[in-house]
Amino acid sequence: MNYNNLIVRILSCEICGKPSESKNYSVVSCPGCKQFFRRTVLYQKVVKCKRNKKCDIINGWCSYIN
Repeated sequence: MNYNNLIVRILSCEICGKPSESKNYSVVSCPGCKQFFRRTVLYQKVVKCKRNKKCDIINGWCSYIN
């Protein structure tokens, strides 16, 4: 196999922007966001953005989600 033409594509989490390796739930997401949404579904939590989806993602986290 010729590795000289190998192109490595670095994916970014579509939620927080951290590096990601794969799609989870049909969205490119990092392990942390994957687990957040997994727990949300598993425990039937309802989350809602308090800032009308206009908050800044800082350190990979929205602090306005309740």
